[in-house]
Amino acid sequence: ITVNAVNNAIKAKDYVAVADGIMNLTAGNNGIYADNKNDDTLGFVYIEGGEFNITAGGGSSQAVKQHNQDFGGFGQKGNFDGKMPDGSEPHEMPNSEEFNANDGERPQPPDFNNSEQQQTDISNTESTESLDDTETSENVKAPKGIKASTKIDIVNGNFNINSADDSIHSNTVINISGGNLQLDAGDNAIHADSEINITGGKISITNSYEGIEATVINIKDGSIEVNSSDDGLNANDGITSQEGMGIYTDNVQINIDGGIIYVNASGDGIDSNGDIFINNSTIIVNGPENGGNGALDTNGEITVTGGTIVAAGMSEMAESPTDTSTQNSISATFDSTLEGGTLVTLSDDSGNEIISFAPKKQFDN
Repeated sequence: ITVNAVNNAIKAKDYVAVADGIMNLTAGNNGIYADNKNDDTLGFVYIEGGEFNITAGGGSSQAVKQHNQDFGGFGQKGNFDGKMPDGSEPHEMPNSEEFNANDGERPQPPDFNNSEQQQTDISNTESTESLDDTETSENVKAPKGIKASTKIDIVNGNFNINSADDSIHSNTVINISGGNLQLDAGDNAIHADSEINITGGKISITNSYEGIEATVINIKDGSIEVNSSDDGLNANDGITSQEGMGIYTDNVQINIDGGIIYVNASGDGIDSNGDIFINNSTIIVNGPENGGNGALDTNGEITVTGGTIVAAGMSEMAESPTDTSTQNSISATFDSTLEGGTLVTLSDDSGNEIISFAPKKQFDN
C-alpha cells in the first residue's frame, strides 16, 4: 500500500489493525491515526507485523529542535554491538502478556480470520461522527508517525519512521513487545501520556528531542539505542510544575528490569521526576557536556539491585544510586574535564580489569 496524503495517510475512527503487508506512507500530518472521542475502548492501533515506511510532516528536518546523532560504547572490554558484555546474545524476549500493565486490560485485537469483521461499511448516513480529515486543534501542525487516542500495541514488524513531531504517540499507553523500529523524530520518538511498556524488540532512535517519555516507563527486555538533544529517557506526569527543578512527583517512575539500553543525550540521560528502579540490565549513558544536566537524574531515589550500569557526564548534577540499592556502585569525579574518547578503567585490588569505558563526549564524572 502506497499513500501520499496532504493530511493523514491512514485514519480510523475506531481502530487501525494490521496483520501484515508493506505500507509506504507519506503524510502532511499523521502517518497512521486512530481516534475515538466517544468510546475509550476504541481509538487504538494494533500491529502484529508488516513493513512500515512513514514520513510525517516532511520528517524531522522540518522541526526546529536540533539533534545529536553521535554514538559511543564500551572501551577495550568489548564494543557495544547489541550483545551482553560477556559476548552472549540477549536472553529470550518474554511474551508481552507477561507484563502486567498498571491500567488494566489491553484492547482486544480483531480476528483477522473473521471475514465479516474485515468488511467495514462506511456508507451509514445515520452516523453522527464524520471520518473526514477536517483538522482539529488536537492534531494540527503536529505531524506524528503513528498516533492513537488510546493504546498502541506493536507486537512485531519493521518500522522506519521520520516525523516532524513524535514518531509514536499515544494519549494513554504504548506496548512494544517485538519488532525493529528505526525512529527519527522532530520531538519525542516514543511518547505516551500514561505508560510505556517495552518487553522486547530492537529500537533505534537516531534523532529526537526526548527519546522515550511517559509518566511511567517500564522496560523488561529488548535492545534500545537513544540519541536525544534533551533527555534520553524522561518520566514526568505532564502536570506537576517543576518550578525550575526538583519537585518530587508521586507515581512517576522508570523501571528497568532487563534489556540493553544505550543513551546519548545532550540533556539528562535517564531522568525521572519521581524514582528510578534498575535491575538485571545493561545500561550505557553518554550524558551531557553541560553542568545543568546529569547522566542520571531523579527527584526521588535511584535504586539499583542488579545489572551493569556505566554513566558519564558532568559532576555538577551527578547523582548516584541511593542507600536503598543492594548493588554496589562507584562514583568518581576527576580533577579536570577529560576529553571524549579518554579510556577509564576500573580494576580490582590485584590490577585485574573489571570494566573499561571511553565516553563519547567530554566528562568529569
